[in-house]
Amino acid sequence: MDDLRFNLHCHVFNLKAVFSKKTKHIIEQRVLDAGLSKGVAQLVIKVITGLLKGPEAIEKIQQIIDPHEHNPFLEFLKVALLEDMDEVTNWLLGQLAEDVIITPLMMDITTPDAGDGNEFQRQIDLTLRQMYRFPGRVLPFFAFNPLRPDAMDRLRAAYSQGFVGVKLYPSLGYSVESEQIEQVARYCAARDLPIMQHCSKGGFYAERTDRDNSLPSLWNVYLEGYKGLKICFGHFGGESDFITPGSQNNWTDAILEMMRLFNNKASMGTVYADVSYHTTGMPDANPAAYKARIDSVLGEAACRPYVLWGTDSFLVRQRVTEREYWEHFRGALIPQAVDFDAISVKNAMDFMGFGGPKLANNIENYVKVMRANTHRFNPRLAAPWLRKLLGKQPHMGGSGG
Repeated sequence: MDDLRFNLHCHVFNLKAVFSKKTKHIIEQRVLDAGLSKGVAQLVIKVITGLLKGPEAIEKIQQIIDPHEHNPFLEFLKVALLEDMDEVTNWLLGQLAEDVIITPLMMDITTPDAGDGNEFQRQIDLTLRQMYRFPGRVLPFFAFNPLRPDAMDRLRAAYSQGFVGVKLYPSLGYSVESEQIEQVARYCAARDLPIMQHCSKGGFYAERTDRDNSLPSLWNVYLEGYKGLKICFGHFGGESDFITPGSQNNWTDAILEMMRLFNNKASMGTVYADVSYHTTGMPDANPAAYKARIDSVLGEAACRPYVLWGTDSFLVRQRVTEREYWEHFRGALIPQAVDFDAISVKNAMDFMGFGGPKLANNIENYVKVMRANTHRFNPRLAAPWLRKLLGKQPHMGGSGG
């Protein structure tokens, strides 16, 4: 298999696709946590709800913002409020080299009584649409949320449709220590489906106490029990913990210790982590501290093979552009090309299932699905790696859906 380069932490949904009743509650909680009043929180929700009604709302915001002022949050809103996923995907891929593969992570913000199954199915369908619009370049991860009553059935269906991994976001209000998540761990290990879990003390959370649902150490029991399980802790425990080694309750330190403990034992699962939304490494933040930490991590033989590249686009647009994030990491933060290739190519291929003597089951299944649906795309426009495989006889291993 030729070398493939990935952005392993990114999104192509728009705000409309994930703006549920619980989303409003989460946004309200974040405003209250910032020390603002209930009235301000309700006003923020009202404004966002109004923005979703059409692009003219963005024009109104622009009228009250100095056009000469660089405003990243406004640029973020322009992306989040695009009319459909096609536009978001075009925006993201338009900033990347043609050989970069993206793994868009879905988001499922729901409650057991939300009654939003049709809306979530639409997000699934539109994510699959991107898979066929850019064959071989868009390899999607399905968002599993056990608060959705039929989540396991939807996961099985997603796998049969070609999804290659699973996204978890426990701080949305569910526990990793549950029968449902154990079932997901078992299902993924049997099919070589990598798991990407949100893992920082920030991001979205239903209540402040729910942030600890994303503790990396909660996965120890599954990593001990399921050979073949692969999990990436998104954000590497959070950028604050990343640049302060040895601090109290440091999630980055915990992840590194898990890498040392599990990754050299063939009978156990494998621990990865990505550097997405690490904007403390940007020039206007704390690049010296960040560079010292990333150098230390990549310099440790037990951890280097398990560090992954991701940006958290488009959410990171609140601070920097996708291109700026790539360029600064490849320049000032990880100046040696061999180091950047390690996290964005070699390690990424291993995590995704391209690194062994044969393709892992999740990628074999994806190729099988694409081969059966060539009527939905032009095979001649597929990424080179996929184009080569479409004409070969299938060799399917492992379990079915």
